[in-house]
Amino acid sequence: MALEINPDIEIKDSPIEGKGLFTKVPIKKGTVIWISKGEEPYDEKVYTDEEFKKFTEWCIINGKEWDAVANGDGTHTAAISDRDKHPGNYGNHSCDPNTDKNRVAFRDIAAGEELTADYAQFSTKDWEMKCNCGASNCKGIVKGKL
Repeated sequence: MALEINPDIEIKDSPIEGKGLFTKVPIKKGTVIWISKGEEPYDEKVYTDEEFKKFTEWCIINGKEWDAVANGDGTHTAAISDRDKHPGNYGNHSCDPNTDKNRVAFRDIAAGEELTADYAQFSTKDWEMKCNCGASNCKGIVKGKL
C-alpha cells in the first residue's frame, strides 16, 4: 500500500518555519489527527542514547536528514527521513501548541490553522533550538524536558 496523506491536511508555507501542516477542516478537542498512513518510506529504529549519538553523527557526516523522538527512558526512536516523502515531518513547534506528541488535539482547531506540538515534551534535556513560533508565551529558546 502506498503512502496516503490525510485529505483534510495540507502542506504549505509556514510563518513559523519553512513548511507546515495545516488542517482544511475544523478539528474537535480530543481528536487523534492522522497525517499519513500506509507504507512509510523509511525504517524507524529505537536507539540507546549512545547509539543515537553515533546515528546523528553519521547523518551529519553523510548529509542526511533525520527525524527523532526521545522516548524518555534513555532511548530514541529515529530514522533517516526525506521530508518530501514523509509529511509528518513538516510538523512545527509552538510554545502554545494545539496537539500533543501523539497528534491529539488539545483544543478545538479551526480550518486553516497550522498543526503544532511542543518539541520540548519529546526532546532530551541536552537539546535546544531557537523558537520562531510567535506565540504570546514564546520562550525564545526551546529546551528539551526529558
